Amino acid sequence: MVPAYLAISAGVIAADVVVGLAEMGKAWYSATRDGISAATREIYLSMFSSSAISTAIVFILVGIGAIASRLAKAFKAYRAGVGEAGEPVKGAGERPKEPDPAERKPTQKISDDPNKLVICRVCDTVPNVPADMMAKRAALSPEARARLDGTAASIFKDPPNPTPTEFDSLRKFMDAMEKRGGGSLEKGLQDLIAADAKKNVPAPDPPAKPPFGPAVVKLPGVRSEIERVIKEIMDFANANPDNPTITRLAKNPRNVADGPLKSMETGQVEANDHLVERVQGTIKGAEGELEAAKAAPKGTLFAEELGGREIDQILPDGTLKQIKRLDIFEKSDRQFAKAEAQVRGTLQVAVDNPVGGKPRPVVMEFQNGVKADVADALRAIDVNGHKATIVGKEVP
Repeated sequence: MVPAYLAISAGVIAADVVVGLAEMGKAWYSATRDGISAATREIYLSMFSSSAISTAIVFILVGIGAIASRLAKAFKAYRAGVGEAGEPVKGAGERPKEPDPAERKPTQKISDDPNKLVICRVCDTVPNVPADMMAKRAALSPEARARLDGTAASIFKDPPNPTPTEFDSLRKFMDAMEKRGGGSLEKGLQDLIAADAKKNVPAPDPPAKPPFGPAVVKLPGVRSEIERVIKEIMDFANANPDNPTITRLAKNPRNVADGPLKSMETGQVEANDHLVERVQGTIKGAEGELEAAKAAPKGTLFAEELGGREIDQILPDGTLKQIKRLDIFEKSDRQFAKAEAQVRGTLQVAVDNPVGGKPRPVVMEFQNGVKADVADALRAIDVNGHKATIVGKEVP
């Protein structure tokens, strides 16, 4: 296709030049005949000049095209590059053929084919890998090959277009693994896999010590309460298997039970009233969310993340509902600042994630009641003209 196009283009240019030269010759002959008037001679000379200029422009454009072609070839050769020793790297700078659709399947396993180095970002075949490296790779076990390919994935930033430097980096890694394995690439990679596994083992819990602090006597009761509410949540989830999001309600109390509470029970931190109250607050919050979940309409999503913020409930109509089971507090209390930030953030999520072209309704429910001035202040929060509904028994 390209050669034919070039041939046609060359023919058109040649025809333009021939026509231009013919017109110049005709105009010159007519202008130099005897017996013509000065005005007529001026007309023919003008025609000669115009044809000469047009023909010159054609030659200039052809010259520019030739220079551009040479520059393009030189640039391509430069991009191909050379190895560190000055030898061209085979395949560098070549345009790899378009991979088959089968080579780009997102679900393709990295080590399906020992004869192809495949990096899945979606899966892209790395072309022009040196034959000796591919031979060593093909001889590896699937586990060792997967570990090698994992390192290759971090080396090749654009797998379909590898660079000589990236091939060099992969070779250096393979050489280092062979040295680590006493000459065996397989053994070196297996040793690396074992070392990786040791690094990923979680640190063991510190040895338990007797709990200490002024709130030690409260720990057994708090443990009993938090385990009770976790069990109630899981029982409710098991009774409603069609809604898997219910189990998320147990995530926060379980994290607190296995974190701060366990640290106090094993003597890692002091058991004080502040930490115990935080655990009790978690229990109250989980009880409130469970109570609200039992009353929620079918199809409600629980503890769902939307727009980077966790929403206690997303109702089937798209309403975003936040549940508060706090003791009644004043505007001067730090809980007000938290509630204010939560309302504002939830309103922003509602605006950014509309339903039917409109911002989602936002509701904040205070299960234990709310001060009237607190409720009014929260209702006054405005995000792009969108406000929240505050519900709960209001007290002066």
